[in-house]
Amino acid sequence: MSVSKYVDKLDQMLPAPPELIPEPIEIDPHEDWAMNFVEEEVGRKDWAHNWTQLKTTGDLQPRLNAWMAFQGINGDPQKIIDHVERLITHQAKQSWK
Repeated sequence: MSVSKYVDKLDQMLPAPPELIPEPIEIDPHEDWAMNFVEEEVGRKDWAHNWTQLKTTGDLQPRLNAWMAFQGINGDPQKIIDHVERLITHQAKQSWK
């Protein structure tokens, strides 16, 4: 075995200089919570239609608050609603052409 094989592996294991390490990306947990809420409470199949029905009947906010309390989530329910609304808007702009 050659020594260069081990030297190459050692170079891969050394930590990168601080100037090469990128800044951490902040991830908003509300997006994950929104997806979990839609999957668990709204439904996977016809979620956009079900979401609209929940909004029009007025059941959305109480259901979201109950789900957040059950999950132990201490976040802003409006951010979750806004994220799902953005997804619905984005989905409506897509076409199957």
